[in-house]
Amino acid sequence: MAVSLFFMITGFLFWGKLVKTSGKSGWTRLYIGRVFCIAPVYVVAMSAVVVIVLARTGWTLNESRR
Repeated sequence: MAVSLFFMITGFLFWGKLVKTSGKSGWTRLYIGRVFCIAPVYVVAMSAVVVIVLARTGWTLNESRR
């Protein structure tokens, strides 16, 4: 249900953008905007995961370097 609602809202918002620009969409601008929205959150989340894993392992590497 939540996924369906997400896609309905996303479609509604995207359709509004297309209507506003007379059907011409700037795909490059859209994807660049997505990267700048998602990348900072991804970097913060991955940094938190790395810090949590390092803290739980006592800040030591438990694997051989080969």
